Amino acid sequence: MHQQDVMIDNLSKGISTLKNQTHTIYDESKEHTRFLDNMLYDAENRNLDFEEETLKASKLKDKQNLWRLYMVIVGLSFFFIFLVLIF
Repeated sequence: MHQQDVMIDNLSKGISTLKNQTHTIYDESKEHTRFLDNMLYDAENRNLDFEEETLKASKLKDKQNLWRLYMVIVGLSFFFIFLVLIF
């Protein structure tokens, strides 16, 4: 009978250890889930920032192309006026 009591005590300690490990794993999994959620949120925000910067860069590129076009028009206009005045 004493041997059965010892076996039951050992089994009880093993189950308690298993319970504690289960709680530790659960807590760690909740923490990892929170970290992953934060990473996803940060990634989505960075994606939006990249889209905004891409749009700004595209607008700047278009604006610079128009600036060059205006400079060419002005230059050709002066050249035309110069040719008209000479001839």
